Amino acid sequence: MNRLFKKLRLRFFPPIGKRHAIDIARNAAVAEWAPFRVYGRKPPTISVYNLPQEPAWFILGPWSDEKEGRMLRSSRLIIVSKTSGDILYDDSANDEG
Repeated sequence: MNRLFKKLRLRFFPPIGKRHAIDIARNAAVAEWAPFRVYGRKPPTISVYNLPQEPAWFILGPWSDEKEGRMLRSSRLIIVSKTSGDILYDDSANDEG
């Protein structure tokens, strides 16, 4: 029964691909153009507690405020669910230092 459910779920809700995850992050970042670094698993440089247990894309992107280029701070981390496309986390990557 569980196996049938997984097959049906994949058919009706295909996984979110890397390109689609970047588009979701770009919409959340409100940046005209900015580089995004995308990882299929948590990069070792970030320290986030209570990470989602579901498969997700880890995207390091720009902050969406005007101070972006003028201050030293942690990277922005956006975690996008591979199954639903929901943004599961959008905050500091805690990678300063």
